[in-house]
Amino acid sequence: MASKRTARSGACGCLRRNRSPNTANGNVAAIAGRSYSRPRPQASAAATASGKNASLEAERAGISRRLEEAQANLVKAKGRLDQLEAERVALEVQSATDQRKVEELTAQVSEDQRLLTADRDIRELMGARDLLLADLFDIDRNGHSKKPFGRIFYTKNKSLVFYAFDLDKQTLLHNAKTFQAWGARATARGNEDPISLGIFYLDNANARRWLLRLDDPKTLERIDSVFVTVEPEGGSRKPSNRQLLFTYLRGEANHP
Repeated sequence: MASKRTARSGACGCLRRNRSPNTANGNVAAIAGRSYSRPRPQASAAATASGKNASLEAERAGISRRLEEAQANLVKAKGRLDQLEAERVALEVQSATDQRKVEELTAQVSEDQRLLTADRDIRELMGARDLLLADLFDIDRNGHSKKPFGRIFYTKNKSLVFYAFDLDKQTLLHNAKTFQAWGARATARGNEDPISLGIFYLDNANARRWLLRLDDPKTLERIDSVFVTVEPEGGSRKPSNRQLLFTYLRGEANHP
C-alpha cells in the first residue's frame, strides 16, 4: 500500500512538474496579448488633438464666412443710407424751391389785390361829386409850410384817402416808425380837440409811400383840417409831437 501511494505521488509530482512550464508560458502569452491590445496613449492624444483642430478650423471658416456676409450687408446698408440721404436732400431743395414759389405767388396775388383795390378806390374817388384834392405840406419849426409831401382825396363828409411820401425821411427824425393822422377844427388858437384818424401803413416800400384810409362820416363832419405827428409805437390818444404835415379841408370840391 505504501509503495502504491508513493508511486502515485511521484507520478502526480511528475505531472505537475511537466505541466508547469506550459502553464507559465500560456500565462505569459495571455498577458503579452492583453498588453498589445490596449491603445497607445500618444496615438490617442494625437487623434484627439487632430479632431479638435479640425473642429476649430470648421468653426473659424464659419465665422469668417459670416463676417464676410455681415460686411457685405453693411456695404449694402451704407449704400442704401447714402441713397436715402441724397433723396432727402433733393426733397428739401425741392421743398424750399416750392416754398419760395408759393411765397412769390402769394406776394404777387397780394400785390394784384392791392392794385385792384387801389384802382377801384381811384375810380370811385374820381367819380365822386364832392371830391376835394388837397396837397399837404411839411411844417418847419416856425410854422411855415415847405414842399408838399402828400395828397388827400376827400369826399365831403363821406371818406378820406391820405397818401404821404417819405414820412420816415423827414428832417430831425430818427428811427421813427409810427405816423398818426389827426383831424381837428382849426381856430386862431390852433387845432382844437384833435381826433385820431388812424395810423399810416407803408403802402409802397419802393416809392416810400404811406397810406391812411378813413370811411367815417360822423368823424369827418367834426373836422376841417388834417395833420400828422410821430407817435410811440401803437399810437397815442393825443398828439405828443410837433406837426409834420398839415392841410385844410375847407375848400370847395375841385374835382371833377
